[in-house]
Amino acid sequence: MTGKTYGPNKLTIEHMLSNRQDADAAGHSHYFTGVPCIHGHLIPRKVKPGVCLECFKNNQRKYYSKIRKPRRNLTDQEKILKRKAHYHANRERILQRGKEYRKANRAKIKTQRQQHYQENKERLSQKNREWYQANKGKDSQKNRVRYNKNREKEIARAKAYYHKNKEQLLEKRREYRQENKDKISLQNRAYYQKLKAEKEYN
Repeated sequence: MTGKTYGPNKLTIEHMLSNRQDADAAGHSHYFTGVPCIHGHLIPRKVKPGVCLECFKNNQRKYYSKIRKPRRNLTDQEKILKRKAHYHANRERILQRGKEYRKANRAKIKTQRQQHYQENKERLSQKNREWYQANKGKDSQKNRVRYNKNREKEIARAKAYYHKNKEQLLEKRREYRQENKDKISLQNRAYYQKLKAEKEYN
């Protein structure tokens, strides 16, 4: 117990008064008599209500156990509904707290995401492929709507990205062409045949 402090006065046992009245007059919240309480606890006592700290905690537990309503185990569905209700009731505060955390821990979050991806690369890749196949049309439509709504902004962003990463993009394009010559030739041939057929039809 030596070195531990108690109350707002941060008193150690060595600096406590041994008499309750003297401690109260001095404005202290605790005192230490050096004698065990009636339950055998040799620890400091609270000036108000004059019992040792362990007895005070036990009395608090007994009191709250009588008035506290017994907790009912919630079902999984009830837990989900409870979390949703809490989120909607505190949405702005939760979103703001999330933004502040991400801003203050950007490097840490990036490292954690990279580590998580490397550890679960195959599973995440498979999951992304399945999601893309299931939402291909829906996702494309969503992207078109977003692009048309922010067309000027998207074009400016794409241009800025291209100029910033021009050399890398050109190198990737050259590598792709070298690795997919046959595929590109077939695509070009099919495209020109389509144009020719449309021209003859018109």
